[in-house]
Amino acid sequence: MFLGMLQPFNVVLLNQTEIVTEDRNVVMRDIADISALPPELRAKVANMQILQLPPGSDSFELSERQLAALVRRRVPALHVHYSNGGGHMLRVSVAPGPDAQSGDTNTLCYSLAAAVMGGAIIQRGDVTESACDGRKGPRAVYFDRRHMVLRANGDLNAGTFLGNVRIPAKPVVDRGTDLVFRFRQGPVAVERHVRTIQAGRSGERLFVQAQDGTVMSVPYMASSDDVAGSE
Repeated sequence: MFLGMLQPFNVVLLNQTEIVTEDRNVVMRDIADISALPPELRAKVANMQILQLPPGSDSFELSERQLAALVRRRVPALHVHYSNGGGHMLRVSVAPGPDAQSGDTNTLCYSLAAAVMGGAIIQRGDVTESACDGRKGPRAVYFDRRHMVLRANGDLNAGTFLGNVRIPAKPVVDRGTDLVFRFRQGPVAVERHVRTIQAGRSGERLFVQAQDGTVMSVPYMASSDDVAGSE
């Protein structure tokens, strides 16, 4: 009720063709860029459920216009902008578990090997394999669709059961991480201290910002000392 009385705030639907959910629920941050909202409002709406896949269905389609209507129904204070004119169709589907991708019939689940802070990227080194035993974990993690990574949904203790989730096989660097970018200018080896402005996986290119404010795209190769690869 409080949110509905606020002045309109702008959010933009993410430019995507498919929304993949781990638990059949789609929340606000899965579908919209809410970074421009005031911090208190952003915290209120980030995990708000917008829609849920119907029982017995693994996928369905809806348009941007229909999705925007669902957002406004939940939070009338939001002014929803389209990324593709409103008529663009999106497919909502349930993510297959690791067992489905490999063809293995044994369901594999994970638990945290150590405590992590809220918002941290969950990587292979952060988890241990656990028997599922029919358990359903709490919504301990969420898929950050904007950066294509799995993140902790709040501070989590070691041993927290995550369930049947997909853990990235390659190391991931988060935005805001300080790296050393090494490259050569002729016979001279040069090092520049940079900070990532997006998340990325080892072997991919990502945008970084140097100390002088220069923004550049560099190849990232994970190593023990977090070094961006040479150009």
